[in-house]
Amino acid sequence: MFSLFKKYMGRYTPFVIITFLFTVVNYVVSIGFLMPQSKNIIDNGVSKQNTDVIWHSGLLMLVFTVIIGVCTVCSAYFSSKATAGFTCALRRACFTKANSLSPQDFAKFGESTLINRTMADVANVTVVTINALRVWMAIPVLIIIELIIIAS
Repeated sequence: MFSLFKKYMGRYTPFVIITFLFTVVNYVVSIGFLMPQSKNIIDNGVSKQNTDVIWHSGLLMLVFTVIIGVCTVCSAYFSSKATAGFTCALRRACFTKANSLSPQDFAKFGESTLINRTMADVANVTVVTINALRVWMAIPVLIIIELIIIAS
């Protein structure tokens, strides 16, 4: 699987890096800035009945939420671009390989089997790739941010 990524994802590495950066910004803002504002509203706003703190922290939370939303949309866009390009290159390689088969190989496997297997396998690789870029990439980021918060 990793050899596929290495061979066909090369052109799309910038999209993967940009996806990673937007993911980092998303979680840093979410955990590092949004959560302390919630704490500030409870500790200094609600408990002391200070509406100015509530409004100020609420507006900051709104700004942070917009930043998180933009980062999420950008991360989804760039991960989709990387995945689409990767799977397009993979489909092209599968099609080229299928075209190079001899007539005996076509008779042995059958055209419908080759087409069905190629499309189904590439679709499965697409799902794994999009999950890797959107979900699995976030796990190390979250662990590092949480370790930094714990250490401080």
